[in-house]
Amino acid sequence: MAAFFTSQERRVFDVSEFREMLIAHGEQWNLPRSLTWPKLIKRLMSTNKFTEIRLNSTTYRPIVRYVWGTEVSPVRLALSTARNTYLTHASAMWVHGVGGLANDLIVNHEQSPKASSEGDFNSSSYR
Repeated sequence: MAAFFTSQERRVFDVSEFREMLIAHGEQWNLPRSLTWPKLIKRLMSTNKFTEIRLNSTTYRPIVRYVWGTEVSPVRLALSTARNTYLTHASAMWVHGVGGLANDLIVNHEQSPKASSEGDFNSSSYR
């Protein structure tokens, strides 16, 4: 298992990814069929190679992530908060060293398309 996690580019995982990994790799890792994903997480954390990080908010429910290794970039951690997450323009500027504030790491995620209101905008409507 250690070789698998070491070979991964990503170092931040959520609970659903552990469920998927257990299904996909459990047999290859010689894990007993009775091992559940919470027990897998507990086992990995007991090796001191995984760390649990809990992101708390006064507005949103807590987000729990598991980090392989001893260090994680705040940017990678922020990008792990939801699928299809990306940095805002200001945060991307900070990451690339061309502006923005280090204390303001802001991410957003792709949202589903919304129904249009009152019809579509087109230039011919305003002639």
